[in-house]
Amino acid sequence: MEFTYFQAILTGLIQGITELFPISSLGHAVLIPAWIGGSWSNFTTDSNSPYLAVTVALHAASAIALFLVFRKRWL
Repeated sequence: MEFTYFQAILTGLIQGITELFPISSLGHAVLIPAWIGGSWSNFTTDSNSPYLAVTVALHAASAIALFLVFRKRWL
C-alpha cells in the first residue's frame, strides 16, 4: 500500500491546523482516513502501513516548529 504525496500533504495540513487548537490532532489524524474511506481506511489498521511513522514525524515536526517560533520566550 502506497502513501501518496496528496495523502501526505492532506495529513500534514490536518496536523498543522489541529495542532494549535484545543482539539486532538492525533485523533483527527486517525479519524480522517476512516472518514475518507477507500484505501485510506486501511492505513490505521495495516501493520505494514507507513502511516504511524508519518504521524509521529508530523508530531515531531510540529514540536520543533513550535520550539523555533517560541524559543526566545521559552529560553
